[in-house]
Amino acid sequence: MIPILAQIPTASPSQLGNWITCAVGVLAIAALIRTFIRKPAIEAEFVTKQELTEFKSELTARAEREYEKIERDIRNLEVSMRSEVRALTIKVDAIPGDLNLASERRATEIHKRVNELEKLTGRMEGILSRMEEHS
Repeated sequence: MIPILAQIPTASPSQLGNWITCAVGVLAIAALIRTFIRKPAIEAEFVTKQELTEFKSELTARAEREYEKIERDIRNLEVSMRSEVRALTIKVDAIPGDLNLASERRATEIHKRVNELEKLTGRMEGILSRMEEHS
């Protein structure tokens, strides 16, 4: 590429001035033409009323679906909590009955032992009284 540039003759200062003048003229004409080219309206960047209402209705529908889902989840939680509380209430109510049964069993066992001890002490007293009579 350098040999090609070497073949170009050097320009005189007046030719260089003519070339620069032509380049500036072409650039000025290009800038003038660019000012006449129609730019898109600024409204094209904004949303139309129809698009806005569509977006609003879509957003509202989505929010309603999410709200219904949350309500359904809350209802399911309430139902499960109620059933858990009911089951726990039944268990807690059964505890005193179990305690009463256990205490009754213990009481009857204690009474049996006391009765056995009374019988044994009666026998012992009988044996002791006989021993005293024989002595």
